[in-house]
Formats: sequence, C-alpha cells, structure tokens
Amino acid sequence: MKCKILVILLALTTVSAVFSQQLIPIQDKNGNKLLLQVNQQTGSTHRVYGELPNIKSYGFQWSDLNLMSVETLSKKFFSDYAGILRIDPAQLKLRKAETDGKMWFISYDQSINGVPDYGNEIGYTVNQSGDIVALGADAYQNISTISTTPKVTKSKAEEIAKRAFGFDSTVTEKGCELIIYPKEEKDTTFFYLTWEITLFRAYPLQEIIYFVDARNGEIVEQKNNIREGGFSGQVTGSYWPVHKYD
Repeated sequence: MKCKILVILLALTTVSAVFSQQLIPIQDKNGNKLLLQVNQQTGSTHRVYGELPNIKSYGFQWSDLNLMSVETLSKKFFSDYAGILRIDPAQLKLRKAETDGKMWFISYDQSINGVPDYGNEIGYTVNQSGDIVALGADAYQNISTISTTPKVTKSKAEEIAKRAFGFDSTVTEKGCELIIYPKEEKDTTFFYLTWEITLFRAYPLQEIIYFVDARNGEIVEQKNNIREGGFSGQVTGSYWPVHKYD
C-alpha cells in the first residue's frame, strides 16, 4: 500500500545537466593542483577536487574549532578561494557548523543585505587532522543588483498565501521569511524578492510553500512538500562528497 509522507528538504549531491561534466584543471596560490566542476546554472564552482589546505595554514587546530572560530576560519579561507569558487565572500552568511567528533561540516548561505538566496549552499568539510577534504559552492553570480526592500508587508503576503491555500482553523503556518527566489525561465535566471510562507494541514494532508512577490503580491511559485511513494520515514541532512565519484 502506498502511503503519503512529508518530504523534508534534503541537500543531495546528484550530478545533473546543470553541472559541467568537464573538470577544469587549475592551481591554487600554494601550487596545489585542483579540478573544478562548474555549476552552469549559477556560474559558481559546484565542487573542487584535489589537495586542499590544512586549517593550520590559517592558524587553527582541530581543537580550536567552535561556532565562533569557524566563522573566523571561514573568512580567511573563503578570501583565499573566492576566485576559485567564483563567490563574493561579503555575500556569505553562516547557515550551520556541525561536528560528529570526526568531521566538521560547515555550510553558508549566499545573502544580499542579510536576505538569503533560496536553494544555494556554499560549504566545506574539515577532518580530524585539520585537512579540508571537501569544498563546493552553488551561488549565483549576478544577484547583487536586486533590491531587498519589500513593498508588500509580511502580513499582507501571509494573507495572500492563506487565501490561495484555503485557510481555516485546521491550518498551521510553519514559517514566513523574506528571501531571494531564483526562477529559471527560458534558460535565463530571474531573481525575485519574495516572502517564503509554508502552510500545513494534517487532514487532508497538505504542506505547500508559497513564494509571494514582495513587490506586487503575486505568487511567483508554489511547491508541494507532500509526495506519494511506497516507503515511509524522514531523512534530513547535508553531505559534501570527498571524491568526484561520490
């Protein structure tokens, strides 16, 4: 029997058509040979393969790492690798830094004036020896010109989304955040300043994310978080691969 499940956003590493299959050889400033896999949609370097630096070169030890020191380390590291990753370090905002005791998994959002860009991620992984063993970025190149001042208020955007959803007493709002939403239209990416609003009801089971244009109140996009399949359960997490075949 098929059952309905709630699909939680999962950062996957599946290579698709938007990622260049050609690996570009370069050297970093220390002479390390690297191979770059470019995200053709965003223009950034989706994955960097090869020998990456040890955090000792930035004045850190594994035992030094915590939420505060990770940000200091990242500023130095991303400053060095901004050209290789094709990112602007000034646009980075820490999303999370987690450790399982053997690895640190560090990820950043691309953001403009504190407003995050939907669906992007910049991150790296540090092993217990202090080696940076994985690195990649999916961030847009031409996003900085967008205005981040909304003309539609949060409450008005919520009202628009609830009307589209069919709001009643059984509906729960699970979040409303101002974001930059990139939308692909005829091989061109357009950026919209939107309110991202998630609405949920248990019966009938529904969870929909609405992206309401913060300039004119139109619904730019909506995504259904409910999928049907012959399996059950929830999986969340991020994984930065070490090898190009991972």
